Amino acid sequence: MKLTGYHGLTASSAIVGDWWHREVYVAYTHDFALDVSRDGVVYAVEYEARKPLILARPQDFISAWIQAGANERMMGFATQKRLFTDWARRLGFDAICLPPSTFEGELGYDWVAGIFGEPQMILLDPARAAYIPTTPSPGMSPDSPSSHPRQL
Repeated sequence: MKLTGYHGLTASSAIVGDWWHREVYVAYTHDFALDVSRDGVVYAVEYEARKPLILARPQDFISAWIQAGANERMMGFATQKRLFTDWARRLGFDAICLPPSTFEGELGYDWVAGIFGEPQMILLDPARAAYIPTTPSPGMSPDSPSSHPRQL
């Protein structure tokens, strides 16, 4: 299944060189990626998911979150995210999709939006994705090698 979205480059993510994180968070919309980006740098992302976990309803997300052991709020969000993504990997998934429908209704607002904020995809094998700049980095020429599509 081909997943497409946008990644806003932040202080904690890197497109050039090695990935520093085990997963990449990809927005469904360019606007949201732009909102979270540093210096307005946004990449279009294409990812061929072999086995995506699509959590289309708030109830699906809640069930997965609890099964992953991520429901304990006292442990901190970074630990919760790690438990959630590690759980999905153990089950053989290579992406987690939280589409707009996951955020609908009271449960979607209270649970999903309260944890993840906006619809997004989590790529669990980010090196397999293609990253295409949609906006040049400050001082980057459109003809520079790092402004062309790259496969990491």
